[in-house]
Amino acid sequence: MAYGLASKMTPTTAWTIFAPTDAAFAERLQASLGITPAQLLTPAKNAILTESGIAVKEKHAWTILAPTDAAFAARLNASLGMSAAELLRPANRDTLQQVLSYHIIPSGSFLSSELENCQQLLTRLKDTPPLTARVSITTAKVFAASGGSQQQKALRLSFEGATNSARVLKPDIEAGSSVVHIIDDVLLPRGVGKGAVLQYYPSFESVLTGAKLKTMMAAFQASGITLSPEQRYTILAPTDAAFATRLGKSLGMQPSDLLAPANADRLHKILSYHILPRGNLLSSNLKNGQKAAGIVVEPSNAFTILAPTNFAFADRLNKTFNITPADLLKPESRETLQTVLGYHIIPSGAVKSSQLRDCLTVATALQDPNNTAANLTVRVRKGKVDFEGPTNDARVITADVSAGESVIHILDDVLLPPGVGAKAAAPSFPSLAAALQGANLTILAAAVQASGITLSPAANYTIMAPSDYAFVTRLNASLGIAPMDLLQPKNAATLRAVS
Repeated sequence: MAYGLASKMTPTTAWTIFAPTDAAFAERLQASLGITPAQLLTPAKNAILTESGIAVKEKHAWTILAPTDAAFAARLNASLGMSAAELLRPANRDTLQQVLSYHIIPSGSFLSSELENCQQLLTRLKDTPPLTARVSITTAKVFAASGGSQQQKALRLSFEGATNSARVLKPDIEAGSSVVHIIDDVLLPRGVGKGAVLQYYPSFESVLTGAKLKTMMAAFQASGITLSPEQRYTILAPTDAAFATRLGKSLGMQPSDLLAPANADRLHKILSYHILPRGNLLSSNLKNGQKAAGIVVEPSNAFTILAPTNFAFADRLNKTFNITPADLLKPESRETLQTVLGYHIIPSGAVKSSQLRDCLTVATALQDPNNTAANLTVRVRKGKVDFEGPTNDARVITADVSAGESVIHILDDVLLPPGVGAKAAAPSFPSLAAALQGANLTILAAAVQASGITLSPAANYTIMAPSDYAFVTRLNASLGIAPMDLLQPKNAATLRAVS
């Protein structure tokens, strides 16, 4: 190991040193960090950061994503057709600044343990969509030197950008007030690289404004057509000159005539014929003769409705509010009823389960005093769709139920809006029987009595208490019996085992 030690060792201290061979050092550094032993021992001289003009100061508490040298070389060659040295040339300064700014999260120094799955992180690059953090827990088998092995959990972290994603190789490197995560690829913002997507616009209207398509903008606003932010479209947008020419030749009118109330139906049909609902069709993916049907988009009478089952309503209302569904319908509960139901309506259109994407944020009909919509997060895992709120989540158990122009997804729980259903301090009961009665856990109370189990009043216990709904569903799904069947003498052994 001929590289020397940066730390000081005194002769009076006893050390145990694990000394990798030169070959082992070189192999591991290249495989895991993409650097050589010489680079490890040399003070950092980040030419790319220096040439970009971006100053990382001690006072900055940033999160910096740092691609390895190998990642830079591979991505620059594959997507930009250049080397790292070429990226540093004055002619490429704008590209350099865009790429590096896309790797800086200025809102804070986030350690890997502080990041949440699906978290949206704005970068230093303006007018770009945020990066999405993807966090998961993996399990690996670790072998001990003395023999044997054990399962060990590890955090897996990656960042998804507009065009590609990168996995964290080495997290949580402190750099002053900032933190650095070393990643295995260079994240490319929109508009950078071969086959790059054009400039990012946050909405269809902003595209029309940016492209100066005044006639299309006026026509779209006059049509009353609404596009669901959860759905992907391909939109064909004629220029102002194209509108004027075609309307004059084919209909004998000016663009302003098309916007008149008398031509509302005609305007609606023309615009609908320019909206393709089957995702983002890039020009490079279109084939000669390919057919693409236009969409008939009606003014927004279509909703996505999240509908908890009767069991879910009864269970959630009991656990969180200590009321029944009938109580929720009383006049004094009207405000709570409206708040809860508004949180289960997505007003932007009828969105089927196949159109939902993992980590998608959807706005509900519920708004706060500042007219900001309360959001839900969509999670799609192993073919299952969940909606997550700040308090709880609910799984779709039956999807895509048609209801006129709307679509209904049936849920296994009631989603609680922000600030609704926050429980007061748990009440105190003198006995287990009193606690079960107070919580309306009738099945568990009957099961405890039938089991013959006695608890010592001098001992402390922690008791897992399934709700009546949980008893009904689990006994039916796993044992094929009803709760009352469990209380029969023939099932005494099963009852005691469950208890």
